[in-house]
Amino acid sequence: MASDTGKWERVPLVPRPGHGGAAAPPAARHGGGDAAPLFAALAREWRAKGRVVPGARDHEWEFLMGRPAWPGH
Repeated sequence: MASDTGKWERVPLVPRPGHGGAAAPPAARHGGGDAAPLFAALAREWRAKGRVVPGARDHEWEFLMGRPAWPGH
């Protein structure tokens, strides 16, 4: 008899009702609670490296969108 280890197994993406699919607490779902300091630290790190931070203005994108789509038009 062959062993099933190492084979692909289908995993459902959505838990079936009544099978331990409890919803996360509101603070965890909406980025509140203990996650806020983590996101704030990540945003500071991204700004320091010159990366775009979600929710902040992206000057490069604004420049590109202000130009005509086709040269000469």
